[in-house]
Amino acid sequence: LADVRVVDQRGDDFAERLVAAHHDADAGHGVVQIGMDTPHLTVDDLVEAADLVAQGRQVLGPAVDGGWWLLGLPYVDAVDPVAHVPMSTDRTAELTEAAVGPCSRLRPVLDMDTWDDAAAIAASAPRTRLAHAVAQLSEGAAR
Repeated sequence: LADVRVVDQRGDDFAERLVAAHHDADAGHGVVQIGMDTPHLTVDDLVEAADLVAQGRQVLGPAVDGGWWLLGLPYVDAVDPVAHVPMSTDRTAELTEAAVGPCSRLRPVLDMDTWDDAAAIAASAPRTRLAHAVAQLSEGAAR
């Protein structure tokens, strides 16, 4: 892992940290940023986003709850207006797209904010580590 670089988060709130992460990750080829609360994404989801960004298109993966699970931008400066978007609301995806401009939309995905979300995601992706963990926790709670 010699070529792995760890970068500290910077910014006063979540939106500012997202913007800083885009700038810190940019190597002049665009950035695709995904949320940590979507363990059921597929390789195809990420390849589709990367291909669109490589074509010079902006990409948004909307979450079912109104947020987003992916933001892909071919030019890093396009992310700067996101610093003023309220995060974790039912309008975050809509307001993000208004801030950065038109985006190609990916499939809507349920993100994992609650136990019910985790159970639903585990049921939809039964071969994942998440599904295994949910099953173990459910079994433990039933005892």
